[in-house]
Amino acid sequence: MLHVSDLKLETSSITGESEPIEFTSEPADAGVDVFESNNVAFNGSFCIDGEGTGLCIRTGQKTIIGQIASLTIEQDEQASSLQFEINRFVKFVTVSALIMAVLVFVVGCVMTHFSDVTGMFINGFLVVIVANVPQGLPATVSSELTIIARRMAKKNVFMKKLDVIEALEPRPS
Repeated sequence: MLHVSDLKLETSSITGESEPIEFTSEPADAGVDVFESNNVAFNGSFCIDGEGTGLCIRTGQKTIIGQIASLTIEQDEQASSLQFEINRFVKFVTVSALIMAVLVFVVGCVMTHFSDVTGMFINGFLVVIVANVPQGLPATVSSELTIIARRMAKKNVFMKKLDVIEALEPRPS
């Protein structure tokens, strides 16, 4: 702050201090932390009383609020237990379909004495794989989550992400 006149700022969004702090234009001591000095105002502070003139030294992501925002954005999103279970189920179905397809292909080739390998590949291997793909899985999971979300909304429980529902286990009525 370059010049102040009875300036009081509320800085709870930055420091957590609920009471307004009186600011001065006097330079802070060399050993004082920037959060403890009363001559540095932060973006996000609200003027409660007085007047002040300051010099902006940081903008955007380099401000304290910008750094806090970048910390929340940069967090890795972890898969929910629902996503983990669906991935595990899909891997199981894929492996079992491949094993069944190979078995059908080999048995078919042995039975035809390897005379029609191309036909056995198409009729055996590919048909078994296509038949084992759970095409209705995404629609079924989405429908179930939507039904549960409606039930939870009737109880005034709202959430931003639909897959969070599986973590909320409602008690039977």
